[in-house]
Amino acid sequence: MSDTDFLTPTLVDHPALTDSALRWIPYWSPGIEPINAKNRPNSSLRIAGIVGTRLYEGLRHEGHLSLLTPRNADRVLRFGKPDLLLVESSWTTATGHWYMAQTDHGLGSRQLLEVLRIAKHAGVPTAYWVTAGHEYHMHFRNLATAFDHVFCADSIETALLRSEGIPAHDLPPCVQPAVHNPFRRPEDVERLQLGVVYDGLADVVRNERAFSSLHEVKRDHELGLIESRYIVDRSSVDRLENLRDSVLGCVTRISRIAAIQAASASISFENSVSTSTTQKWMALETAAMHCPSIHFGQIEEEDIRASLVTSFADPLDSLVELIRVKEDPLYGYRKAHAAWRETLEKHTFSHRLRTIAEVVGLNHDWEEFPRATIITPTMRPQFVENAVATYLDQTYPNKELVLVCNGFHHQDLQVPQGGVNDIKVLHLPQDLFAGAAMNLGMQASSGKWTFRLDDDDTYGSNFILDMMLWERCYDADIMGKAETVPMRFEGHSDVFFGASRDFILATGKELAGTHYISGNSISLRRSVDSAPSYLHNAATGADGFLKLNTPEAAVVLIGDFLNAVAERRSEIHEHSWKAESEELRRGKTAYPGIEDFLL
Repeated sequence: MSDTDFLTPTLVDHPALTDSALRWIPYWSPGIEPINAKNRPNSSLRIAGIVGTRLYEGLRHEGHLSLLTPRNADRVLRFGKPDLLLVESSWTTATGHWYMAQTDHGLGSRQLLEVLRIAKHAGVPTAYWVTAGHEYHMHFRNLATAFDHVFCADSIETALLRSEGIPAHDLPPCVQPAVHNPFRRPEDVERLQLGVVYDGLADVVRNERAFSSLHEVKRDHELGLIESRYIVDRSSVDRLENLRDSVLGCVTRISRIAAIQAASASISFENSVSTSTTQKWMALETAAMHCPSIHFGQIEEEDIRASLVTSFADPLDSLVELIRVKEDPLYGYRKAHAAWRETLEKHTFSHRLRTIAEVVGLNHDWEEFPRATIITPTMRPQFVENAVATYLDQTYPNKELVLVCNGFHHQDLQVPQGGVNDIKVLHLPQDLFAGAAMNLGMQASSGKWTFRLDDDDTYGSNFILDMMLWERCYDADIMGKAETVPMRFEGHSDVFFGASRDFILATGKELAGTHYISGNSISLRRSVDSAPSYLHNAATGADGFLKLNTPEAAVVLIGDFLNAVAERRSEIHEHSWKAESEELRRGKTAYPGIEDFLL
């Protein structure tokens, strides 16, 4: 056996099943392959872990993760020099080892305690993350006493352990944006579109009558029932009275992601067999995928789901909410976007590891807010004030503005200096244009990302924040809004907007072909060979040349359509895009006011 056999154990998603057993399970697979575009770890932490699949998927993007098995644990802890041994309260693990070893009667319990002893001898701090709810207190309580530090996803379990003299810290459920996010390949968007999805088929199979509200959902929507928590058999599904034709089937974690990404809404129920803690993990994952979520039941204000999920004590109110999301897609989109933003801002694995590092005393070098440079090229002195105001209004904390005055000097510009409000004013001769102005701005920038913001358009205060949150999902080279951006025309208060293909993960080749990003939102990663630059001597079409000149292998993120409204003036010659207003309005819906597009 080679050394690598000790260090790279095989991952298992479920216990081995015979072909006959597999045929008895109604698995659903959309035929969509997972996307692996996040290669840079978020920190330099070295973690040795005994964890389940969910934590494995989350932690492997946060640093160097070594999964322990009975065969490799001694060598990894003695010679791998991990910063931390992290064990999750789990009866099954990502490698298939340590089954029920965390219970007093588990066959591997003594071996697990020996691993903790080895870690202590090697000077490796140990942490226990009780990710299950307090309902499992009696199963994991005794093992918790053997760790240096204990963390709990359920605050009730934290209180129980503390009442028994075991120091414990709250560490709520979280998500990994590199796994749970709304971005899809263009072909996957075309292939799969679902209606309302309920991940609770096992609940329905066990007691269909207890979920009578699903009959109403089925009447008004396309309903899809999936099951990611348990395995159910075909005969049980066949015995369903009214919901059999709504069953998609059991899903792997990869297929669940595909289903939620493609869903118009996700629903959950208070009377589910899942514990409240399990439902919290699932709700956060749904929110991270930008899917509107409605809960049949009351969620208390202190619950982590309270601001992420719309909940009602009366099932009729939940049904009405589903109708509203269906009939007013922009309403549902805004609800989903607010939940998505809060989740990525506060509830990621990076946030939770930072808490663990603070308690344990480790250096956690995750960069939460990389520097973002806003570059605004302008040939119009009258719009300088608007450009500076847009920059100052941005909520993103680590930012700078490079204002490139093209063909004029703006000596009287009054701007704050220092801190996060750093503003640089550059000047460019009038015989050069937007491409050269952007390249000059990039040369003067200090940000990890550069963003083009036009001087005359309207941007919401979270424009930069949201796009920097996209960057937590994938190692992209170029980002931007979809080309079909909301527009407002001079002399009119209405905003015109048509269908937009959002949250697309594309390549440079696709960007140059059938998928586009709006020129007033183009963002480039600095100092990356595969990232494009602007054509220096382009007199017109600088944005178009950049897209066409993007390396084919570049990773492109086309995100949401909020917080960027193009302002069109009546004088066409003032715009680089020479198109009549009637042409730009054709086929689009008029929305009263701009507020719905700023969030």
